[in-house]
Amino acid sequence: MTRYVAYFLCPNKRASSIIAAENMFAQQQELVDEFIQSDSSRELYKSIYEQGTVKRNRTKWSALEEAIQTCKANKAHLVIVQFKKVITNEHFTNLISLYLGKNRVSSEYHFMTEMDFIHDINCLDYPSINRDNFQAIVEHETRQREEHRRRILNGLKNPNAKKSGNPNASKVISLVNWPKTNSAIIFALHLQPIIERFQRKGYSQRKMVQVLNDQGIHAPEGGKWVLSQLQKVLERIKLNQTAIKVEAVVGQIEHNNENSEELISKLNASPVSPVKGKEWTPEQLKQVSDRLNQFQEIVTFNKFVIAAKPYLSEEDISRIDPESLFKELESKGIEIPPVLKNLAG
Repeated sequence: MTRYVAYFLCPNKRASSIIAAENMFAQQQELVDEFIQSDSSRELYKSIYEQGTVKRNRTKWSALEEAIQTCKANKAHLVIVQFKKVITNEHFTNLISLYLGKNRVSSEYHFMTEMDFIHDINCLDYPSINRDNFQAIVEHETRQREEHRRRILNGLKNPNAKKSGNPNASKVISLVNWPKTNSAIIFALHLQPIIERFQRKGYSQRKMVQVLNDQGIHAPEGGKWVLSQLQKVLERIKLNQTAIKVEAVVGQIEHNNENSEELISKLNASPVSPVKGKEWTPEQLKQVSDRLNQFQEIVTFNKFVIAAKPYLSEEDISRIDPESLFKELESKGIEIPPVLKNLAG
């Protein structure tokens, strides 16, 4: 039998209460049970729990150290249930690198010197990670998050910003998150026919999670589904469905000559149900309008990619700055989506 030590992390400030923490650990326990039961040669040797904030580069991860020490002493592999939330935490990832034998061991971690057994790592929310690619993936994720922060900070630099807050903040953060937001929308669109079939069969949400995992359909960011992930996707699907129905009733909202009160009145008189509650509100109308705009941006961007692809190679993209690249494409009659110009700026 292959032994595994499961490491449970509850890095949520709201989970400081005992009940909230237990609920979160219970959700993680389901994932561990599925992992162990999926292969008859697997044995769960021990479960170790850690609570507290993920921001502890200067604070020891005592439970993680215990889990690693247990793996070393019993020739077991480490299972981490929630790794994405701590993937850029330097102290945490350094401990994992020591466990995998990738870094030099100091006297403080003498228990990690045992290397007659090749230890591996299993991250249930990032299943593609293993001992061979661990460091490369961590470095990549760190660079990605640093770039994300850099874009936001650069966008927020405005000499005219008020002391009480930057008026550009919402716009800048929205632009930086644009690719991730669109990916989530597209994922929901792809999954929608499957979810609608489940709903026609009367499946509960927990049943949907089970069937999605049984059928090998990956969660939005890979790995197994959990209930909270499904609920977020269901919310996106409902907003997508509502936006499409609204467009059929009133057309593109921003091009409609009627004011918002008239549009709300028309929607309340129509068979189109609001996203929440019984009646349409200005906030819900804006939410649907934003989603329709996102649909249009996705279509426009895909058309741009198809039109630009014959003129581009990886070498072109790496050596030409965005402004020069856009000018070259525009000279060939290719229209650049406004959102790309904003991101490049």
